[in-house]
Order: sequence, then C-alpha cells, then structure tokens
Amino acid sequence: MDFPQQLQACVEQANEALRRFIAPQPFQNTPLVEAMHYGALLGGKRLRPFLVYATGEMFGVCRTTLDAPAAAVECIHAYSLMHDDLPAMDDDDLRRGLPTCHIKFGEANAILAGDALQTLAFSILSDAPMVDVPDRDRLAMVSELAQASGVAGMCGGQALDLQAEGQQVDLQALERIHRHKTGRPDPRRRPDGSPERRRTRPRRPARAGSLCGKYRSCLPGPG
Repeated sequence: MDFPQQLQACVEQANEALRRFIAPQPFQNTPLVEAMHYGALLGGKRLRPFLVYATGEMFGVCRTTLDAPAAAVECIHAYSLMHDDLPAMDDDDLRRGLPTCHIKFGEANAILAGDALQTLAFSILSDAPMVDVPDRDRLAMVSELAQASGVAGMCGGQALDLQAEGQQVDLQALERIHRHKTGRPDPRRRPDGSPERRRTRPRRPARAGSLCGKYRSCLPGPG
C-alpha cells in the first residue's frame, strides 16, 4: 500500500476501535454519549493513531494490541478539541467544517463528554485486551499519557496559549507553547509502554514534525 492507502486503513481501524470502546459505555442514546461519539468520530486524519500503529509495527507489536493505545491517544485528542472549542477558550463554532460539539449538544454536554473521553482513555489502557503486554507496561502507558496530557504537557500548553492571547510572542515562546500543546513524547518508550533501551534518532526531527503538525492544524481545511 502507498502512504494515502496506509493512512486511510489507519483511519478505518482507529474509528472502529473508538466505536468499539465507546459502545459498552452506559447511558447510550443520551446527549452525553452521543456527544462522545460526535467528538471522537468527527473526521480528522488520525495522525496520532497512525503514529502508534506505524511505530508499534516497527517493534513487532501485534496490530490489534495497538488498537488500545491508538484509541486512548485519540480520545485525549478529541477531548482536548472539544474543550478548546468552548466559548471560555477558543470559542469556535466549526470544527472540520461541521458544528463544534458545544454548538450541537450544548456547552454542558460538551464539557461532560470531553471529561468522559479523557477518563475513557485511561480506562482503555488499564483494562482493554492487549496481548503480551504486562501490567508494568500498562502502568507505564498510563503514566506517559497522564504526563503528556496534563500540566507538564497539553494542558500546560493551552494555559500558555491563553496567557499569550493578544500579545506578540517570539519564536521561542511560540515553540514552547506548541511543544506543550502537542504533548510531551518520551522517545525512550515504545508504543506498548515498554522502555526502548537505545535511542537511534535525535529528538529534534520528532519535535519539528510535531510542531509542523500543530501549525498545520491552525490553517483552514479539514483537520
């Protein structure tokens, strides 16, 4: 398969995994769970799951095992977008050409659905079937995702972004904001949570790619 075909296959697998993990949740057919479905499956390139699948396969991790970390990362991403779009932050009415979650379901349901997707991410990592993944590696994944999405990563970056609103910032400050907003990836760990003992690539290209993706997401067009 060429790259577009690989990416499309990843989109389909990641979306199916998201549906599978959301389906057993209680309160189906309520605005809360409908908002979870809407926010998690509202289009997107699924680049984060793609990186999970591609990197995991490099290390020989079973692709079905990778469904859990791929879905968990995307749940965090979806929740962050749902909250970023709220009037208290970016105040966006459209996301990928469609009404944002709070426009379609109301602010309260968008907040709760985002909260539920965030907690679902950690539930997936702790409970979902992952062949040959020991508990210590599950704990490592939970810890890494918590660090990357909390004050040390994404939430801290969003706070810096809000603080810089209306101000002129230099390139160093802008990079600091977006390094945090895109998470705090640890190159020493594999996608299944186990430590990688030898780093063969420098961090800078990965960071540059992460920043480029963040800048691209700010431009018009499907995200």
